[in-house]
Amino acid sequence: MIWRLLPAMAVLFWAVMTVLLVRTVYFPGESSLSEVPPRFVFDLFLKQASRQTNTLHLQHRGEKIGHATLIFQHSDESKEDATYRLMARGLVERAQQAGVKLDLTWEVNGVIDLEGSWREAEFLAAVPAQKIHARVQWRAGGKMPEISVTQDGKPLVDTAQLGMLMALGGGLGGSKDGLGGLLAQLQSRPASADAALRLSAREGIVEMAGRERKCFIVSIPLPAEQTIRLLFAETGEIARIELPQDYVLMEPMIHGVLN
Repeated sequence: MIWRLLPAMAVLFWAVMTVLLVRTVYFPGESSLSEVPPRFVFDLFLKQASRQTNTLHLQHRGEKIGHATLIFQHSDESKEDATYRLMARGLVERAQQAGVKLDLTWEVNGVIDLEGSWREAEFLAAVPAQKIHARVQWRAGGKMPEISVTQDGKPLVDTAQLGMLMALGGGLGGSKDGLGGLLAQLQSRPASADAALRLSAREGIVEMAGRERKCFIVSIPLPAEQTIRLLFAETGEIARIELPQDYVLMEPMIHGVLN
């Protein structure tokens, strides 16, 4: 009887290995990870510790250039319109030519619904040495964000001026990754396209602090084909936030970066 089973076992083994090979070669990375609701990951993060504030190191291509504080909260769970609120603020330390140091402070405030879609978001930035302040605010359903840039209290750029520059075809850069491409996409897309900015989450294995660990990956799509990835440890702690242009926010304890 055992001899009759051997050919069947060989065929089964071949089939399993073929499936694994095809999946690895043609569907690598996150495409093979199991999808989970973003709400599951956020709730796990909120339950894993009594503290809801995380201090992260900001790095750019391996160099520490600042730090950030992340606060994540949940509104009243008993309400049907309950939301998650994300608050982050930090400092970017940059030495310019001739040793001139121009620090930049920034703050992000966002509201996400239980389905994983943005309700609204606000970005604030300032260069105190030059008395420059910038503000970008966006709400779901709007085509253009509200933009304001001032220096020493005097307006430099606002939403109306940016719209005029775009109409004239100058001053904003032509690449899709630049400010012009970003605003063009926001202005031309219908309000229904807000669904394309919905968050997604998957579980899988990634390398952290030199070894592979199980984690959850939350992807936040942005206009201009950019994406922010939030990596959570299996137990719910935030481990890393991967930003566009090779900027990374890292949890120092998990990654062993203590300086």
